[in-house]
This record gives sequence, structure tokens and C-alpha cells, in this order.
Amino acid sequence: MTEEGKYRKESRSRKRSQPDHDTSLEDKAFQKSKVTSRSPTKITPLKKQDMEDIKKLLAEMKRDLKKEMEENKKEIRDGIYDLKKDLTDLRTETRENKEEIQNLRQEIEKKEESWIKEKNELRDKLAEMEERLETLERDKRRNNLVITGIKINTDNEEILKEAIQNMIEKEIGLQIEVTKAYKVGEKICIIETKNWNDKMEILKKKSVLKNRPKGQEIYINPDYTVKERIIQKKIREFAKKEREHGISVKVKFQKVEVEGKLWKWSKKDDKLIEDKIREDSKN
Repeated sequence: MTEEGKYRKESRSRKRSQPDHDTSLEDKAFQKSKVTSRSPTKITPLKKQDMEDIKKLLAEMKRDLKKEMEENKKEIRDGIYDLKKDLTDLRTETRENKEEIQNLRQEIEKKEESWIKEKNELRDKLAEMEERLETLERDKRRNNLVITGIKINTDNEEILKEAIQNMIEKEIGLQIEVTKAYKVGEKICIIETKNWNDKMEILKKKSVLKNRPKGQEIYINPDYTVKERIIQKKIREFAKKEREHGISVKVKFQKVEVEGKLWKWSKKDDKLIEDKIREDSKN
């Protein structure tokens, strides 16, 4: 082997026996680096001027906040005051409205009472006037009779009076004086007797006319007022219904006798009512 070859072989042998690099140096360097990273950061102290600025800023912020809070408080107080005032005004207005409504209601009630009173007074006056007119009309017809069924072909009053006087004397047997007579229909005459007694005598004895032949009937009735005719019509209708049930009924002036019991027409109730006085007197 040549010298050059030996040298190369030894060189390769040394390289294999030595490590690639010196790890101890790296470890030391790493340890030094770790120590450096753990050391505290150095804080630069604030300057006195900076501290003053911060204090001023905080004081200004505090003043602004306090001012804003005061403004908010004032706004809230003003709002509450306005609400209270509105509520007070509303209550006052409501109370005034209630009083006004109450006064109006009382006024209406007074007017209504006055109107009812006036209406009742007018109704009473009207009823009084109607009663007076009814009395005058009744007095005017006091001695009158209505004769139905007698046919007299004349409108001459004297002839009528004479013919009716003759009929009454012939059919009823009474000699009476007819002071007035006039026709109100072909077979209806109204006559006036000399006095009320003559009229009543005719009415008492008129029942003999029931014996006349069919088709020649003659009826004699009082000359009722319009109101009396309406009442008598209602009484006749009542009597008709009772007779349809087989009940014995006798019609009289503004009264009716039903199986011995007397019923009278009540002007107040505008209907027939039982005559309790008569029943009590019987008992």
C-alpha cells in the first residue's frame, strides 16, 4: 500500500470515530437562550405630565357623565311633572264632565217630571171636557127615542109626529105627545117626547112589540150618545157570547144581568165589573 492510500484510510477511520458536531456547545448555547427568555420585561415609568393628562381626562369624563346624569334626571323629572299635570287635568276634566252630566241628567229629569205633570193635567182637562160634552149631549137626548122598523114615506115633521103618536097608541096603548120627529134612514126615526116620564113609560111597555109578525118588527130604544152606543155594543157582544154557552143574560143600560148576577160598566176600567155591593146586600 502506498503512503497516500494509508493516509486516506486513517483519515476515514478518524472521521468515523468522531461525532458529526460538538453537541455540548449547542446545549450550552440553548441553556443560555432559555435563561434570557425568562428574564422580566423592563417597564418604562410614566412621566409626571402623562399622569396629569390622565387625571384631567378622568376628571373631564366624570364631569361629562355627571352633567349627562343631571340632564337625564331633569328630563325625567320634567316628564313626571308633565304626566302628573296631564293626569291632574284629566281628573279635573273628568270631574267637570261628571258634574255636567249629572246636572244635565237632573235637568232632564226635572223637565220630564214637568212634562209628565203637564201631560196628566192636559189629559185630565181633556177628559173633563169630554165628560162635559158627553153630559151636554146626553141632556140634549134625554127625552129622545130611536124607533126602527116603521116605514113612513114622508119627511114632513108634522106628518111624522102624528104617524108615530098613532103607532104608539095603537101598538103600546099609550097616549103621549111627540114634540119633535125626523128621519135618519128609510126605516129609522128619532123622536122627542114631551118629558122624561113619557119616554120611560114607552120603554117599560115596548116589550109588547115582540108579538108583531116576522118582517114587521118594530124596535124602540133610547137615543144614546156616541159613547153610550159604543158601550152598549160591547155589552151586547158580551151577552151574545154568554148566550152561546147557554147562559141566561139580560141586557140593560150600561149593565147586564148574568144568571142573577149584575155586571155594571166601569168608566174607569172601561169594562164590565161585577156589582159587589148588590151581592153583599143579598148576603
